[in-house]
Amino acid sequence: MLARERFEDEPDFAASVDRERELLYAALKGDEEEAHSRAREVLHLIEARRSRWYVGADERYAELEDVFLTLEGVGNFAGYAWLVHAEGGATPPEVAMAGMRRGGRRWSQDEGMAVFLVLQRLNPHWSKAAFGAVPESALELLADEVKE
Repeated sequence: MLARERFEDEPDFAASVDRERELLYAALKGDEEEAHSRAREVLHLIEARRSRWYVGADERYAELEDVFLTLEGVGNFAGYAWLVHAEGGATPPEVAMAGMRRGGRRWSQDEGMAVFLVLQRLNPHWSKAAFGAVPESALELLADEVKE
């Protein structure tokens, strides 16, 4: 069972995920300081959500969430990057974004892609750490970028 299925009837869980995504997509706009601040806030929200919901028998969902945010996020990021590239799909960014997000129905895909879009904005060389000898998860990469 995925976390989305396990907690789908928990409005506070869903509200946290929605706020996390909202802040990540907002971090794509504004100045760099705002992007860092929003990304830090997202990491705090995720930590708070995990400490509330991923306890006891549900603790395993934290690791699974890292895997899915990374796997699905980088895949959707790659799809978006190809769609908007002049030598790829040459699709207008707003059209590509809407298509890749699919209304946000798949939160780990949508939030994962948002993490990688923010990473690309903050450090276009994030892939060296993501795919290096000791790969880092999406959230580890984001934490590396915004640590104070």
